[in-house]
Amino acid sequence: MAGHPVAKTVAEAKVSAVDTDVALTGRFVKKINDGSFLFSDGTGELLVHVMGAELDPSLMTADVDLTGMVVQDFMYTEVRAESVSVHN
Repeated sequence: MAGHPVAKTVAEAKVSAVDTDVALTGRFVKKINDGSFLFSDGTGELLVHVMGAELDPSLMTADVDLTGMVVQDFMYTEVRAESVSVHN
């Protein structure tokens, strides 16, 4: 999809419209509950929902690449992750 906006930082994601694609690199700061994590990339923090599988513990201590989509939850901007992998 040429021209489709992609947020590349947490700061961009926070001001992006719902359904905007994201491609972020950063760290999980802490686990909120099953499937929900606080994520930071140095430009800010936001809540990330990881669908399906339990997150590999190694991903909690490494820089990660995360792709997904902005979703709105009440007053907060959140991201639904489609893939999470260790950043190379």
